[in-house]
Amino acid sequence: MQLFSRTIDRRQEARRLLSWVAAERRSVDVFIPTYDEDEAILDRTILGAPSQSYDSFRVFVLDDGRREN
Repeated sequence: MQLFSRTIDRRQEARRLLSWVAAERRSVDVFIPTYDEDEAILDRTILGAPSQSYDSFRVFVLDDGRREN
């Protein structure tokens, strides 16, 4: 079995773009897909989602719609 690998060192490029990244307002979408999870697990996941360290984010719960709660 042969394994081929190639790496690219992008540290210099990252340092050059760091000021741009810091100036941009980051926006992130958090998707929480559910399928027949216990209500307690889903509650903890939803309550933990706002602890993101991003400037701006939205949380979406993608529910299968099979539960009454």
